[in-house]
Amino acid sequence: MATLWRDNWLYVSRTEAFQKPGAFRVLSIGNQNYLVVRSRQGNLRGFHNTCRHRGSLLCDKKEGQLGQTGRIVCPYHQWTYDSEDGTLLRTSSFAEPEDFKRSSYRLFRVAVAEWQGCVFLHPDPNATWNVDTLFQRPTDNFGNFPLQSMRIGHRWRTEMACNWKTFWENFNECLHCPAVHPELTHLVPLYSRRIVDPADVPDWDDHAESNDPHYRGGLRDGAEDVVHRRERSGACHYFADIGRSRAGSDLRLDLAESFYRRLCRSRAHLFAASTGA
Repeated sequence: MATLWRDNWLYVSRTEAFQKPGAFRVLSIGNQNYLVVRSRQGNLRGFHNTCRHRGSLLCDKKEGQLGQTGRIVCPYHQWTYDSEDGTLLRTSSFAEPEDFKRSSYRLFRVAVAEWQGCVFLHPDPNATWNVDTLFQRPTDNFGNFPLQSMRIGHRWRTEMACNWKTFWENFNECLHCPAVHPELTHLVPLYSRRIVDPADVPDWDDHAESNDPHYRGGLRDGAEDVVHRRERSGACHYFADIGRSRAGSDLRLDLAESFYRRLCRSRAHLFAASTGA
């Protein structure tokens, strides 16, 4: 936990989730809880979601909107903080000790960065944003992905009782595809061969010029590519972009989302079974 999750940039949400001042989202990593908020000045700021008084959670909802003042108010004793820099503005005590300095009770900050419509946080408030290091590849590789213009159209959440490494290893192979995802292999015949790329087998060049989807990849003959899907991750959070082409309808988009949920459920069932959960 300390080596991976607390020493890396973690995906929080899309920027559009913070359209108005006071909009916030909460992210939990292990036993730590973080708060990202759009300040009254319009900046994205991040803090530990913990009151400096008694350690109460400041925001107990996953997302929402601060009150009209745009300030962060603890629900326990109403200690009030500035959403811009975490400064303690007010306490509910009738009197404060003479040696009490509000400046010593700011919220603990975390670093926040925006990139291409995505919001990330780093538990280290002094962390430096470097997108090339984060994705371990040049950002030019994202040139064909219109990340900045994408919008959230649908959310689906599930929890899987599995080791997170088991989840990611699943995407390194397609040996499981015919048994676990028969509907997917029906659409993409190459997957029925338990491979994800035509060059994954030694004799791939024997069929290099073939138009048969069993060898070249892609959808089976007769299938329509009316939606596109891309999957990305940010630490322990994972999300997919399912977009509609101009030829696609809302109904077809709904079908694509339903299809993708079935794939996720089959994965979750498999992972739970592999860990005995």
